Amino acid sequence: MRKLLIVDDEKVIRAGIKIIIERANTSFTKIYEAKNGEEGLDLVKEKDIDLVITDIKMPKMDGITFIKELNKNGKNIRVIILSGYDEFAYAQEALKYGATAYLLKPVDKYELLDFIKQVEGDLDKEAHLVAKEDHINKYIEQFSNNELNYIFLNDYITNEEIDKIIDTIQLDVLHDPYYVAFISLKTNKANDPWEENFKKQVNQYLSSLNIKMVCFWDAKGQFIMIVSQRLELKEFVAFLNTNNFHNLVIGISQISSRGADIKELYHQACEANKYKIIVPKESLIITYEEINSRSSNNDLPINSIIKTQQMMGAKTNFEIDIQLKNIFNLELINRSKIHYLEEIVQNINRYIVQHYHNIIPQFTEPLSQRFRHITDVYRYQHISNYIKDIRAYVFAINDYLWQMNNELITSNGIDMAIKYIKDHYDKDLNMAMVANHVSLNYSYFSQLFKERTNMNFVDYLKEVRVKKSMELLRDPNYKIYEVAEKVGYQNSKHFTKIFRSVTGISPSEYRNKLAL
Repeated sequence: MRKLLIVDDEKVIRAGIKIIIERANTSFTKIYEAKNGEEGLDLVKEKDIDLVITDIKMPKMDGITFIKELNKNGKNIRVIILSGYDEFAYAQEALKYGATAYLLKPVDKYELLDFIKQVEGDLDKEAHLVAKEDHINKYIEQFSNNELNYIFLNDYITNEEIDKIIDTIQLDVLHDPYYVAFISLKTNKANDPWEENFKKQVNQYLSSLNIKMVCFWDAKGQFIMIVSQRLELKEFVAFLNTNNFHNLVIGISQISSRGADIKELYHQACEANKYKIIVPKESLIITYEEINSRSSNNDLPINSIIKTQQMMGAKTNFEIDIQLKNIFNLELINRSKIHYLEEIVQNINRYIVQHYHNIIPQFTEPLSQRFRHITDVYRYQHISNYIKDIRAYVFAINDYLWQMNNELITSNGIDMAIKYIKDHYDKDLNMAMVANHVSLNYSYFSQLFKERTNMNFVDYLKEVRVKKSMELLRDPNYKIYEVAEKVGYQNSKHFTKIFRSVTGISPSEYRNKLAL
């Protein structure tokens, strides 16, 4: 969509020219009007105009002055002059300041449209050249980025190879002292909207300061700047905040004047940026010098991690939390190199996360959806957020294991009770005795026993005793009272009553039926 501006102090003339252009179906689909040069300049700045058709004689600012001011704007805007003055001096001055054509009023419609078509052709050619140049520049930029990524990711590349690549891609920034910066969000979320125009604005800012730099996204999707040491980092951070790029962290490498050091500086910047999860949350800039002096010889709390694994399901969350506090000793972590924390997380993943995922996947798989970043500490804004999640994750597994153990204990307890009844039915049994034997609460035992057997304790005991008595009644040598005593009833009449309630007949009748 192209934009055209008509500048003339006569409204009728403006309207007439507008109608001519609109009816001709040109590529200028947006047409604006101004009654003098001052209004015209405001519209040029606001609307990004491609072609201006302007009168010469106007109040406040004439056409020639208007053209001079347009030239100061820096953009190549085409200008067609309209005038009632057939004077060579006007035409000469207008063409001197870049006017495309000088037309006399009243305007000849066809002559005007011919010049507009000429402007359209020029704009088409210019757009084609710009697109072609842009394509070439993007290709060169992509080639340079690929070569840099090759340097960064190749573990076996030599300094001689690095020098050759740098000579090929011609990075001016490496001719002066430089450093590498790695910029990221506090939280490493993929495909964040900030990525869309971040590089463009950073490039514009650094270019405005005439600072040599290269900005690109590396093979891991990280924003990398190779920049002259002249960049004032505090001012750069202020620029980022002003443009609503908040919550960013910048890892800064050491400074070097050697191009071959670029690989080492890249890794330094990436290493420095990792510390965003353990430095104070308000920190925006982390330099390699700051973190390089940290201790790297601290003993890992492997025993505490293994002990935590062994305690889960057997100890309370309070007892396990004591171990977790030993593991995540923040004072020690804050004075150690980042590898210390990385190895802690690696062992937590091995001995706890993966271990219990293999044992109870039916529970940990849904749990992993809730704690989807639990294995990657760098997906958290700060270590405190990671520790909060790992505690909740461990406690959830511990509670589940406790529940499983209790259910197992309860199930075993009812099995033991049933076996005890079958082994001791001939004794004076009651529910309190059996519940006590299996170490379960009386009321709880009653509920669980009924759920398992579909009958209460008394009826179940009756059924066991009667079934055993029916076996004994097959032997004619046993008297009825003897059978009653052998199944736990000292009173034969009471036994007969119980037997009849269960079978519908008396013991004697049952024996007689057997004899038939």
